[in-house]
Amino acid sequence: MRKLLLLLGRLRSSCVSLENRFSSRLVTSRDSGGCLDFAVLQNRDSRNCKFLGVRYVTGIADFGEIIQDRGGLGKEFDEKFRSASRSSSTSNSVGLNVVRDRKEQQRAPRGTWNLISCNAAISRLAQQGRRGEALAFFFRMQDEHVRPNRVTFLSLLKAFRGPGDLESGRRVHNFILERQLESDVRVGTALTCMYFRCGSALDAHRVFKRVQNRDIIVWNAMIEGYCQAGLRDKALEMFKDMKIAGLAPDVASFLSILKSCNGSVHLDDGKQLHKAIIESGFELSVRVQTALVNMYCRCESLLDARKMFNKLPRKDIGLWTTMIAGYAQTDHGEEAFALFQAMRDTGLQPNKMTFLALLKACTRPEFLQKGKWLHNHIRCAGLDSDEKVGTALINAYSKCRSLVDARKVFDNLCTRNVISWTALIAAYSRNDRAEEALDLFEQMKREGVQPNEVTRNTVVKACDRLGAV
Repeated sequence: MRKLLLLLGRLRSSCVSLENRFSSRLVTSRDSGGCLDFAVLQNRDSRNCKFLGVRYVTGIADFGEIIQDRGGLGKEFDEKFRSASRSSSTSNSVGLNVVRDRKEQQRAPRGTWNLISCNAAISRLAQQGRRGEALAFFFRMQDEHVRPNRVTFLSLLKAFRGPGDLESGRRVHNFILERQLESDVRVGTALTCMYFRCGSALDAHRVFKRVQNRDIIVWNAMIEGYCQAGLRDKALEMFKDMKIAGLAPDVASFLSILKSCNGSVHLDDGKQLHKAIIESGFELSVRVQTALVNMYCRCESLLDARKMFNKLPRKDIGLWTTMIAGYAQTDHGEEAFALFQAMRDTGLQPNKMTFLALLKACTRPEFLQKGKWLHNHIRCAGLDSDEKVGTALINAYSKCRSLVDARKVFDNLCTRNVISWTALIAAYSRNDRAEEALDLFEQMKREGVQPNEVTRNTVVKACDRLGAV
């Protein structure tokens, strides 16, 4: 009995320590170059931590029963301990489906909820994209008199990922205001990222202005957000303001701001940024080198891109793929295929992204044989049944005017989604087979695949070719 009491005391202390670690280790991924998943828990193995003998992230019913009985050390507690351990080890998802299963919720009596476990459950739901359940869990924990803290909001805000989540994000923002946490640099950064993901750059900027003691992370979040929103002038202005504020750009800052240079009109800005990167000593970073090559390709300066590429002593698959994509996307198909062969001669094997990049070079009938040669390499790599690669092959064969090959690729796909169906419909429409394109559209609907906006536009074009619109 005495040993068991000592064990429980140690476990309780570890829970307090774990909460402090959760609070202190919420950081920005400085190497990501982006803000969309800014707030990440470094402790990736939190789900395997132990809480009174069961998994740290467990169901409300499980941890509720354990917590309410943790003071009793009899057979009843021991049986619940073993039962919860078995249920949590057989399925990670069972415990987190509590919001949908009202019966399971009711089994957790009031006063038994724990902030650490609630935060972990919300974090897990948010990471899985289960926004509704994460939000419902958030409200339920308050009904159970568990007061959310900074970690709760940092986890919950990650659940809001698109324009449709904007209003829900604003509701959570109101709770943050009530807790007077908006000016906290980490919470403020998470809010700005959430608003950018939900398409409201204005709200993001308002939050940014109210953040106190702004660090490099929140500045990078704003720069990345503006770049992804297509607001390049705002991004450049933010980059300059950051330097005026006395903060030196880091690797993530440059990775973000380089995205603002897109098109020949922005080539001069890109060259100025390249100069600043050299002065800052970041040019040796492989990620920065790849971003620079990509920037020059986007700015239609293939000469500068290739010059940068050639002088790099070590080239990884990402750098090769970036340069190949630069040629492929600017109608320099021959150069793209030649570079692909040069890469293979070094002993590097292409990956999925390399194949997707090179397939974009197959835009005319004269590239049909090269496309078939590439298809053979894709088949040898075991990627011919992949949805994305398959769709790219359909598009390539379509542009090379080989509908027979495009249809073979489609028929060999393991699963056909709306994107692959739309690619095939567009292939037939593009090659003056509009009637068959409409037949494929009807077949797609019969198989239960719902058309999207791109599909409808493709069908309208097919009808237009037939004179039906």
